[in-house]
Amino acid sequence: MDLISIEAFRKRMGRRADKTLEVLGRLDAELKTVFETEIGKEILEYDVKRYEDLLYTSATRQLTVDEQAEFKYIYTRLQFLKEKVNHFLEELAKLGE
Repeated sequence: MDLISIEAFRKRMGRRADKTLEVLGRLDAELKTVFETEIGKEILEYDVKRYEDLLYTSATRQLTVDEQAEFKYIYTRLQFLKEKVNHFLEELAKLGE
């Protein structure tokens, strides 16, 4: 998006445009922290790998109580991130409307 497109969006959408841009700015910063920083990438890679390991383990044997709790926790964290990405994409799509 260039400045002309953003300004056209703001004129067309009025006050909703400012809210959309505010949400995009906040989400962009949050997602960059996860996807563009070394620690963010490491944490995400660890979570995905651990989730896959626990998923495989659950297919081969009964998870322990601690493993079940960890599985639920990591699943919740990954779902939270997925929702942030989806929300960002939805807000971004509004700019193109």
